[in-house]
Amino acid sequence: MVTKEELERYQKADAQGHPLISDEEYDRLMEEYVAEHGESSRPFLRQKQSSSVNDIVGTLDKRYGVRTTMRDNQKPYTEWVEKLKKGGILSAPIIIQPKFDGCSVACDIQSKRFYTRGDYDNGESIDVTELFADRMDEILGMITDDTIAIKFEAILDHDTYRNTELRNYKRPRDAVQATLSSRNKEYAKRITLVPLRAITKSQVQYIPEDLFNICLKSKFDDYALIEDYIKSILNDGATIRFSEKTYSIDGVVVSVSLASKDLPSIIDPTHEVAIKILFNVKTGTLKTIDFQFGKQGRITPVAILDPPVMFDNVKVDHVTLSTLQRVVDMQLRHNDTVRVMYNIVPYLIDSMGDGDYPIPVPQKCPICGEPLDYLSYKLVRCSNPNCKGLRLGAIIRHAEKMKMFGLGKGVIQKLYDEEFVLRISDLYDLRKWDDCIAQMPGFGYTSYENMIKSVDTALANATLERFLGALPFNDTDEKTWKLVVNAVGREKLIKSMVDGTFPEMIMSVGYIPNVGTGKIQRMVDGYLRNKDELQELMEWVPAKLKEPLPVHITQKGRVCFTGFRDKNLEQELEENGWEVGGFSKDCKLIVPDLDYDSDKVRRAKELGLEIFTKDMVPEFLFQPF
Repeated sequence: MVTKEELERYQKADAQGHPLISDEEYDRLMEEYVAEHGESSRPFLRQKQSSSVNDIVGTLDKRYGVRTTMRDNQKPYTEWVEKLKKGGILSAPIIIQPKFDGCSVACDIQSKRFYTRGDYDNGESIDVTELFADRMDEILGMITDDTIAIKFEAILDHDTYRNTELRNYKRPRDAVQATLSSRNKEYAKRITLVPLRAITKSQVQYIPEDLFNICLKSKFDDYALIEDYIKSILNDGATIRFSEKTYSIDGVVVSVSLASKDLPSIIDPTHEVAIKILFNVKTGTLKTIDFQFGKQGRITPVAILDPPVMFDNVKVDHVTLSTLQRVVDMQLRHNDTVRVMYNIVPYLIDSMGDGDYPIPVPQKCPICGEPLDYLSYKLVRCSNPNCKGLRLGAIIRHAEKMKMFGLGKGVIQKLYDEEFVLRISDLYDLRKWDDCIAQMPGFGYTSYENMIKSVDTALANATLERFLGALPFNDTDEKTWKLVVNAVGREKLIKSMVDGTFPEMIMSVGYIPNVGTGKIQRMVDGYLRNKDELQELMEWVPAKLKEPLPVHITQKGRVCFTGFRDKNLEQELEENGWEVGGFSKDCKLIVPDLDYDSDKVRRAKELGLEIFTKDMVPEFLFQPF
């Protein structure tokens, strides 16, 4: 009977290019050994891989959270951004790709051999060519002609994991690891090799097309987009769809883009970072579901856990489920045993279904009792215009969006109960109730004066986009209105809202960049549902925002930007006859970021230069004088 040491000697000689026996003889001896000692005893040998493979399987710098406000002991992504800025990398785009939760496998295209993760520091890894050699033709079809190595994530899709004997492992990753360690060829056939990174002869690294198609493209400091992407992943159970299958992921990888016209997915491997989703999972008991009523009438299910589940020093007793679809899909019951994950936010993974009785989804509004508007289980609202909850929520949301800091939720609730504020427009007409409000229990003249000051200050400091974003249009924020104002013009937009022609006007505009037909339809629906109040509210738009922008410039000249850089805007200005340069008294105007204050802005005021924020530029600067 062959020994383990002999097998390792044969394998080492083969790897060095001097085989002592044929492949067929080696395989026969290996199977004899495994038959005698069991599958778990199958020996393997760490072998030297090519430098090209080693270049693409190094360990990434890992971060645990996007902003500096993440939990203790997490390295925030913002630190990485600041490090790059200090290195002079300020404006390059980034590529955000999902970080699949499997095992690394790299293929050396030249030798047609496969390796799995080993000790990368000394350039050694484990040869697993026997498991994946039959995939070589498929791999050659996904790379460029000069590619010399490619890195994959070996991973099981969820259906394969659940519907085969591999489900006996704790998670898909464990099943993959066991398959690679045991060299089980039958199990290996079920593993997907997701292409993550490739390297060319000229040492250029790029993301293969299949994966690049599901990556996000953004900017370094677009923290909100990255956070939303991670949250959307969590809301899908820390999974992602790839090639029509569902896979587990444990984070995202952010890379600096060096894209070219011929190869848009080139990345800089010296400047990339992994944002890890901490898969910290514990079990708990679902007491019930609280169906919460949002400010815009949306019904959001919240799982109530009793007793609370502890994650270090964090107590989790409620978990937002985002949509009613998840309640239906998981068939949740009272007192179910559930698994909870905690990362950026707590997330309910699944349920054992061992509770007492099913939790039904609501059919009527919990506030007014009218039937809910079931467009789908993913978006359920109360659309009754007379719903007290909807009207009160619209007032509270308006005050928050307008930054009326002296009018919190509790104050507005009391004003609503006393019928002083029953509509949004009532917030701007509080002076007629001065004595009444001042005499309310817990208030007084000082409180009343603070309310008035808060409203006046908010109105004076508001931009048109902020005012519109605070109006009761479902899911239409300040950013969206800014795009619409730039496309339509403020005079035309306000006039259409006042005279009732807004739906026809907005539908006739045509294409508005980054504003899809769905958003346009929500604007139309919101206007028709709140037409009377919106027409009344337009009277409160500050006069300065209704007036056309003053244009005192009689000839084009130098424009100075401060507080931001926008290469596309600069290029467009230059193409229209402007010069973009530094600040001087020769400048025709200065363009700061929104509400941006700086020494340049103050000096421009002293010199009497025109000052227009960047959102005002498209309205007139591209027009001929």
